Amino acid sequence: MKRLSSLDFLRGVAVFGMTIFHVFGVSQKLEIPSDITELSPFILILGIIVINFQHWRGFFIMISGVVNTYQMFRAFESGKTRIQILGKQLFSGIILILLGKLLITYFYFYGIIDNWTRSGGWNRDFLTMFFYFDTIESLGFMMILSGLTFFFLSYIPKKNICVIVSFFTLLMLAIVIIIVSPTVHEWVGQIAGVAISSDTELFRSFGYAFDYGISEKTIRIFLNAIGGREAPLFPMWGAFLVGEAISILLLHTNLRKWMLRLVYLPCFLMILWGVYEFIFLFGIENLNPFFHVFPRWYSFLSVGTQAMVIILFLIRIEFNHRINKDRWLRGTKYFRRFGVFALTVYFFQLLEAGPRLLFGVIFGIETEARSQLSVIWTIIMIITNILLWSGLLYASDRWLHGVGSWEWILMVVRNPIKWWKSKRKGLDLHGMLHNVEMIQFLDGKRTEA
Repeated sequence: MKRLSSLDFLRGVAVFGMTIFHVFGVSQKLEIPSDITELSPFILILGIIVINFQHWRGFFIMISGVVNTYQMFRAFESGKTRIQILGKQLFSGIILILLGKLLITYFYFYGIIDNWTRSGGWNRDFLTMFFYFDTIESLGFMMILSGLTFFFLSYIPKKNICVIVSFFTLLMLAIVIIIVSPTVHEWVGQIAGVAISSDTELFRSFGYAFDYGISEKTIRIFLNAIGGREAPLFPMWGAFLVGEAISILLLHTNLRKWMLRLVYLPCFLMILWGVYEFIFLFGIENLNPFFHVFPRWYSFLSVGTQAMVIILFLIRIEFNHRINKDRWLRGTKYFRRFGVFALTVYFFQLLEAGPRLLFGVIFGIETEARSQLSVIWTIIMIITNILLWSGLLYASDRWLHGVGSWEWILMVVRNPIKWWKSKRKGLDLHGMLHNVEMIQFLDGKRTEA
């Protein structure tokens, strides 16, 4: 199967890192002094790095933007019609939105099951988590929006100048999305009667406007999607659009390394913009490192940095004619496996509850309150969860062939007839993971090897 292997690897690393930081976030007891200058330089730098990567959910979204857009145009090149591709995007987006609602209500860290594992009982009040808005739902809406974007962009003549124009159009749209995000959040708050994106506002408290009626509840869903917590379209759609822009650039028929390197310039300018806003407009003294919705300065900082990482890996892997393909694919298989099962790993992050409850019974560690464990126990929890996921994914890969994973379920739901007629009932893990045909861009031409 033809794959952009560097993005498979980065997606796996993103999911692997997410698992570490999720467990860290609900385990480690943090005591941050009011004056951070009291901390040693080492602890301060380490804290900045850890907290920054805890907020890197946009990295997974940006990678998804690159891969999804690239797949749409490749499908178009292979003979699929615009309507077929748009229909698949709409269907996939709706499925992800519904899946996200199931996740956020029951399987999220603050949902009904998590509350039950912490001796909170089966509390039906937590059904209001349904209105929360996190990454899976956000990706669902973005799949729909990217399908519409593709539908119009695909009408542009296949000329390299048009590719460049499309690239800058998507990049500028991404910047606009990020710039207007605070205004959008304020507008949404005015409609809702409460600042629903605020870090200090409980996401269940929406004021009188949402205390009754199906129409209010429907409006509430879309207001959260636009400007609520945790990953609203404003500004997260900006990260996805940057991924789309990078993908569009890969359509250039004579793409060279130096052309990709030029993209570092707008990325660097976004980083500078973010730093400027943080220091001179936002104010260091106002920093709350545990923000939920990204402030504008952090959106620019993270999007610029993440785009540079993606471009760097594309250059080092897909544009490297000297790369040892077998060694690269063999050495990255562990992380690429996490990427293949990204949705399953994300959905079942509450696997964390298993070792937590077991260790609570055996060793008497804290199992009810969040973020109350020592450094040692936090490390033990992280290692245990990574080992569990490594074993489960290996078993699903080698023996179950992906059957039962969310990736497999979505494959069956999208095309049940094709699945039923196929001799292979599981995922094509041979092509996706074990015998990958690397897409490369050598001498300006796209090749598969």
